[in-house]
Amino acid sequence: MTLGDLTPAAERQLDLLLDDKDDRQRWETLTGTMDGLNAKFGKRVVTLGDWRPPPGGFAGGKIAFTRIPTAEDFW
Repeated sequence: MTLGDLTPAAERQLDLLLDDKDDRQRWETLTGTMDGLNAKFGKRVVTLGDWRPPPGGFAGGKIAFTRIPTAEDFW
């Protein structure tokens, strides 16, 4: 793979026939927010597409039939 003539993210060549500036800005805001949440809380907190269980199968708090769950059970 070769990358060349890279430009800063703020400099964009918009489509001449398709006015998608608003949509593009919304998606860039959304992906920036997702990246921030994933950087803070772990890379599987927010994803696009089909859901895959986290490694080890732990997906948050479970139903406690024999005890009262603690706050740590939900992290």
